[in-house]
Amino acid sequence: VLTRIIPRLCAVMGISATDPVQIGFNDAQNRLKYLFESMISAIATPSQPLVLFLDDMQWADKSSLQLIKCTLASSENKCFLCIGSYRENEISNDHPFAEFLSDIIT
Repeated sequence: VLTRIIPRLCAVMGISATDPVQIGFNDAQNRLKYLFESMISAIATPSQPLVLFLDDMQWADKSSLQLIKCTLASSENKCFLCIGSYRENEISNDHPFAEFLSDIIT
């Protein structure tokens, strides 16, 4: 699943890409969240923490923001720091990123 989103992962892991089993939309989203959180947990360790910088987050779609929010909320990702930037003048109160900010701050 992750190799279809991040093709270079195959080279890093030394495996070939395979097609994932087809499942429903909600199950696919849950599987992606689980796999992404597991990948972050495997990469980010106390001896080698992971810092991810995301630029122009006001352009992220709702699914991407949801994935980021779930990853930040995971208690498994203690050695992971996500830094994001956005253009305040490009978001309004009803913008998806404004909702994302409100959710992660509270």
